[in-house]
Amino acid sequence: MTLLTGVDGCDYGWICITNDLNNGAFSSQLFKSASELFKQTPQTAIFTINIPIGLSDSGPRQCDILAKQVLNRGRRKSVFDAPVRQALSAHNYKEATYIQSSITGRGLNLFTWSQLPKIIDVDCELQKDAELRNKVYETHAELSLLEMNGRKRINNIPI
Repeated sequence: MTLLTGVDGCDYGWICITNDLNNGAFSSQLFKSASELFKQTPQTAIFTINIPIGLSDSGPRQCDILAKQVLNRGRRKSVFDAPVRQALSAHNYKEATYIQSSITGRGLNLFTWSQLPKIIDVDCELQKDAELRNKVYETHAELSLLEMNGRKRINNIPI
């Protein structure tokens, strides 16, 4: 059985969609935490998650910079700058923005701040498990759609 897994955050926690490439079957599950997600998800050939992983200690991530270069101007804003690892320990938005700005020269936007609990949830699990770090890949919807469509417009939506 060859499985592909895609995960995204939701109000409940994490939604996980799995596709069995042998028979085309899809299944979905909700998980309250990243710990549950990683423990209960079947072994997959490719495990992707739509949340920043591989956080930097020293500045913006190269993957975020490159993603923004690939997308058109209207879609670049959907790729938010990942927080530096030190910002994960902030107690409030002001502190997180100060930490981010002192390291990267740019503050933390409100959307990134709102995603911090999910980023921390996944980061904690990945930091505990080196094997897991080698299996989980960060993905981004706009970039995936762009590649799947040969870098052309999708239904007149400029990507």
